[in-house]
Amino acid sequence: MPDHEIVPQPGTIYSAEGRNTGLPADLRRLHHYPVEALCAGCGEVIRLERYVRIGPEGEWQHTGRKPGEPR
Repeated sequence: MPDHEIVPQPGTIYSAEGRNTGLPADLRRLHHYPVEALCAGCGEVIRLERYVRIGPEGEWQHTGRKPGEPR
């Protein structure tokens, strides 16, 4: 477990799969998920999997990847 809060750095959230891959993600739109970003605490890539009608579901999770590393 990381010793910091897992939150995205502002301006780093992007769509990770689907028709919006690589584009800035709109967290209010289902077709922008899953999304990835850089962790504000450590700079590692973090991911949020899905959206539900009331908003993002679940929590950001570390992926184990550094920026630029392949999936």
